[in-house]
Amino acid sequence: MAYTLSAIDVFYLTKELNVLEGAKFDKIQQIDRYLFIFKLFKGKEKLDLRIKVPEIVNLTKQKYESPLKPLAFCSFLRKHLTNTRIKKVYQQGFERILVFEIDSAKEGDMYLILELFKPGNLILCKKFDDKLIVLNAIESQEFSSRKTQARFEYEFPPKLCNPLEMNSTELIEALLKSQKILGKFLAIDLGFGGVYADEIIARSSLDKNSTTLSNKQAETLTSTIKNLLSEKISCSSTDKMILPVNMKSISSNNKFNSFNEGLDTVILESTIIVKEEKEASGKKSKVERLVAIQQARLCELLDEASEAQKSGEFIYEHYQEFSKLLSSLKEMRKKGKSYDEIELALKENKKFSKINKAKKTIEFEF
Repeated sequence: MAYTLSAIDVFYLTKELNVLEGAKFDKIQQIDRYLFIFKLFKGKEKLDLRIKVPEIVNLTKQKYESPLKPLAFCSFLRKHLTNTRIKKVYQQGFERILVFEIDSAKEGDMYLILELFKPGNLILCKKFDDKLIVLNAIESQEFSSRKTQARFEYEFPPKLCNPLEMNSTELIEALLKSQKILGKFLAIDLGFGGVYADEIIARSSLDKNSTTLSNKQAETLTSTIKNLLSEKISCSSTDKMILPVNMKSISSNNKFNSFNEGLDTVILESTIIVKEEKEASGKKSKVERLVAIQQARLCELLDEASEAQKSGEFIYEHYQEFSKLLSSLKEMRKKGKSYDEIELALKENKKFSKINKAKKTIEFEF
């Protein structure tokens, strides 16, 4: 089944994913366009991180079979992340965004950013002059307030209210400003979602249809939120949900040792090539193999089209600069200048890299 993590789920999950800090990327699998397995080592311990965009992220014990040929985005991640280390794992504000801060000896600080709200995205950024620049992403996206495309600055979505930082006075003001009833204010404006909004109201003994709060009620609500967020993880499940803490408003049954373990029981609809260890009947039919190859090739073509579009956008953005360079080069060749003379002239251009005389090419770095 498809599964969706709320902002508070990401909050609790981050507490457990901190175990990844200091771990080294070893192998990366891209099972399908949106499902990834990151194999890491921390000392002698093996850790497998599963990411399904935009649905779920968790440490997994499940085994997966990769496509016969790695997809383009998987190859890109392998190139940039293999043998790098996770320096820090954190939630952005109180959003459904998880950030993996990465230490790379070759490339400096990088950031793998997972957006768990629809349409979702997995983005690799590099830090330049205190700005995050997108190196690549599963999806090239453009919204009214921001753009997620290669070579552009990455910006987090506009900030919502952050219950981690709010006091009772700020809660009262935010509720009045929202003009929503208390239940919807907690679920939407504060990002708790319907299930946890009901839990907070049940623990606070408040009316979810209220549109105002007294100072005393606001203090009670603030205290309830703080207590919920500081509660020790005690994971259980219902027929539809994995719950990281004990709930007053919901009855649960199965118990798990961790939130990650609970989430690992979630079966994803699109995961159709799970490999059972020591399974005798592991062979696929010829037709199944052809379908798998065609699906992998389709995803690869989509990635190649996205890269071509990014290249076109970059050329268009720097059209005047490219045009001037080409005109200058044509003029020098027209005057019969040698490659040595052209190289000497181009050294004044800060973006000039080198001339390959054998291939008759000139390289610039932007």
